[in-house]
Amino acid sequence: MLHIPLAALHEARANNFEKSENYFRSVESFIDADLVSKAHDLTLSRVAPAFIISNSKLEKFKQLLLNFKSLPNWSVGGEVYFDYLRLLELSSVSQTTDELKSVVDKLINNLELIETANAQAKVARTLMLKKLIHTIFDRGLDYPQAKLTSFELPSSETNYLNYKINEPKLIEG
Repeated sequence: MLHIPLAALHEARANNFEKSENYFRSVESFIDADLVSKAHDLTLSRVAPAFIISNSKLEKFKQLLLNFKSLPNWSVGGEVYFDYLRLLELSSVSQTTDELKSVVDKLINNLELIETANAQAKVARTLMLKKLIHTIFDRGLDYPQAKLTSFELPSSETNYLNYKINEPKLIEG
């Protein structure tokens, strides 16, 4: 009878899921194999962008992210996505809170730090930046123009940002 360690079986499953491009199941299996750092890396490169782009099952994604809080690179990885999910929750409430301002501050400083190793990750980061910028202007939050214009954005979003920064003030009659 073979006595294969359970962690080795989970790792083999994770590798098999990854090869078949079932990245979410792969991440779950890496976590089960106690290979949390490897699961985090795969989450950042494949799973997180898929959740952001689809904009669905975000609570499931949030629960997955909680597995990575103890990692040293949490603040420039999973936490950025976690903060973005928090931004979505807070921006759906009509009032601007100190918590919303705090999340916006963190995202302004950290969103550009997430890895964009593939096209999906670049699209996800652009979508998150777009939501962040819209939240800033919709809530009338004050941030330095130089910081806002430093974001790497597609031309359509750069045009929107420049318009909002230089938007003419309407005179009330």
